[in-house]
Amino acid sequence: MVQNALLQEAFRQGLFIHENTAATRLLDENRVVGACALNFFDGQLRVFSSKCIILATGSYGQIYKPSTAVREDTGDGHVMALRAGDRLVDMEHAIFLPTEELNVGQPER
Repeated sequence: MVQNALLQEAFRQGLFIHENTAATRLLDENRVVGACALNFFDGQLRVFSSKCIILATGSYGQIYKPSTAVREDTGDGHVMALRAGDRLVDMEHAIFLPTEELNVGQPER
């Protein structure tokens, strides 16, 4: 599994994993230099500086209703990138999986 391989390599490199922490915005000074993140356990806002950022935040399927996407697919990473001055390309290439039956007149879940 890719996730396991990435974790093993991170540990081998001596990287610290910040679990239960979500990035809230990217820090930019004509280029991205870090990120602010919220720790869910203690409520503290943390600042991380970096020479590079890999933004792997998932999809944005929840912007469509009805949606079969997981609730976490809200496009937060896309918003952070836009606020930092990046441009989004090929946004029309969303994947829709017909895995749920639409019941007209039923409340949304």
